[in-house]
Amino acid sequence: MEMKGKNISIGQNVVIYPGTIIEDNVIIQDGAVIGKQPKTLASSTLKLQERGPVTIGEGSLIGTNAIIYAGTTIGKEVIVSDAAIVREGCVLGEKVRVGKNAIVEFDVILSKGVRIQAGALIGEKTTIGENTFIGPHVSMALDKYMLRLPANILDKITIGSNSAIGENSSILPGITIGDNIIIGAGSVISKPVTSQGIYVGNPLRKVRNLKESELK
Repeated sequence: MEMKGKNISIGQNVVIYPGTIIEDNVIIQDGAVIGKQPKTLASSTLKLQERGPVTIGEGSLIGTNAIIYAGTTIGKEVIVSDAAIVREGCVLGEKVRVGKNAIVEFDVILSKGVRIQAGALIGEKTTIGENTFIGPHVSMALDKYMLRLPANILDKITIGSNSAIGENSSILPGITIGDNIIIGAGSVISKPVTSQGIYVGNPLRKVRNLKESELK
């Protein structure tokens, strides 16, 4: 571990792997694991590579029993809540929030101010723009063929800035969601949504455009 910063607080039973960079005023709570390398079975179709060290930015908080995998960069004033998992190679921008028991899969980019609520699943290689809200238990599916082909074929998801995805919604493989889009709870997003507005349901339908005062 490289204790670069000052005023670092580390709880009990924390595991920090060599090379980890921790900046000023970081809090790491009990039982957290920082810098874990990804592992799988030799028979797995997904071939993993060893990743570099973790960096945790100034003023960030890593909650109890959270796991941050190797190769992830965490910006300033980020919160990774209790029992959340952030997989390898992720980038979490300034003031990102990852809720309790949320899972952020590998190589995800969360831009400044993104809010991931409790129990959400952010699929591999997803990109989410600034100040977007992902509600509790939102799920993102990337494996279009559900292991029926010899190797995983992941169709990544892209979500723009200043959007919001309601609780328990499902986003299917390869979907693009644009800026200033609000999707109601329990919706299924199976086609690209690029025009600003409010959408609900399964199949998804547009309710109305956002008013000028609602745009960000």
